[in-house]
Amino acid sequence: MFGDSVMDKKGAITDESINRLINDSRSMLMEGKLEQAIDNLLPIFKARPDHTEVNALVGAILLSVQKFQLAEQFLYSAVNSSQWRNTGAVSNLAQVFMHTDAVPLAVKTLLRGMEAIGNDDTTGTLSLCFGDLAYSVGNYSEAAEWYLVAALKRPSSIDIWVKASTIRYPNIGRNYKLAENVLMQALDLNRDSAELLFHLGLTMHGTERYIEAITFYQEAYRMGCMNTDLLPTLATALHSNGQFTEALEIYQRAVTNQSQNAVFL
Repeated sequence: MFGDSVMDKKGAITDESINRLINDSRSMLMEGKLEQAIDNLLPIFKARPDHTEVNALVGAILLSVQKFQLAEQFLYSAVNSSQWRNTGAVSNLAQVFMHTDAVPLAVKTLLRGMEAIGNDDTTGTLSLCFGDLAYSVGNYSEAAEWYLVAALKRPSSIDIWVKASTIRYPNIGRNYKLAENVLMQALDLNRDSAELLFHLGLTMHGTERYIEAITFYQEAYRMGCMNTDLLPTLATALHSNGQFTEALEIYQRAVTNQSQNAVFL
């Protein structure tokens, strides 16, 4: 049924074919073809139903479309067959429990995963999930600590640095001193990041250091920052600093950009 390219002479699926099918499915996912990606993996399931990577991949797909009960089954298979060392599958299984209000199970899952890898989370995957979990229950300082651990494991991931900074947290969880330190550390490692410059501007803005905020905003703009909040926040900082003419000009530019990007239904 699946052709000689998938099965060997003994009728068993080859490792080369497994890798090709997995890569093909990942390409389909990038194109948004979720059902096709799963169907493409069926030959592997027929021959190797306990294949760790395939179960982890299908579980991740089902999680992304909020099929939590089905996702749990595939992810459990992946974590068990990997002896809980597949951190991606462990993290996604914890995410399933978080989405289904089973937070204690999510905690147990992550702790068991950490134990399985000897607390050596080299990719930051479990640390990132611990951060998500702590944030979801309002433990903002703990979330920031976990996110920072993950950021140090993935130093080029700007989104994680921003999470570690707390600058996007609710007021009750925001720590401007921490934000400045973390974002400066991130900028040292990612000199060309306009997004980090923008968030440093937010940090200065939040502590009423308007001149510094304006400088960071303008540099972010010069470097091509695409964040839609940039121009409105720059205009607000200029207004707060008494630069009313410049503020009006930026407000008008922000409105023009929003009009150009509007979608009419």
